[in-house]
Amino acid sequence: MKVVIMTKLNIEGSRGLRRGSFLISDYEFKKNPDWYIGIKAYEWIQKQIAQ
Repeated sequence: MKVVIMTKLNIEGSRGLRRGSFLISDYEFKKNPDWYIGIKAYEWIQKQIAQ
């Protein structure tokens, strides 16, 4: 399954708009969709902050 995400980040006065997508496992999604997508979105956001 493909998830599309758009974020607006405001870090110390520096603003940014990012869009991206990532693939997730159908099996994991069916077990607990909200938790699994939340974890993957958090990981994606952390990568954006680190750049």
